[in-house]
Amino acid sequence: MTLRAWIITMRGRVREALVPELQVLRDQNRSLRADYQQIVAQRNFCMARVEKAEAERDEVRVEVERLRGALSFILAFYEPGQTYLDTNAWKQAEASARAALKETK
Repeated sequence: MTLRAWIITMRGRVREALVPELQVLRDQNRSLRADYQQIVAQRNFCMARVEKAEAERDEVRVEVERLRGALSFILAFYEPGQTYLDTNAWKQAEASARAALKETK
């Protein structure tokens, strides 16, 4: 057997030995790609939920601040033992606040 024939024979044997391993590696690569795509999709879903939760948190924070301000305004006119708010004082304070706001604009 010549060297050339031996090399050709050995190349064929190496290919025969490596083809099944190569196919296994290709299958593993496909599986890993599918897993990666699934992980990316889950990450994107989670990030969207986080962004939505942050937006809702900001809305709630604004609403809480608005309610806190309203409560502070009400408590400014409350006196211990009072069973109702003095709406006349409230109306006068609201009118003066609106007047002050118009002057600043």
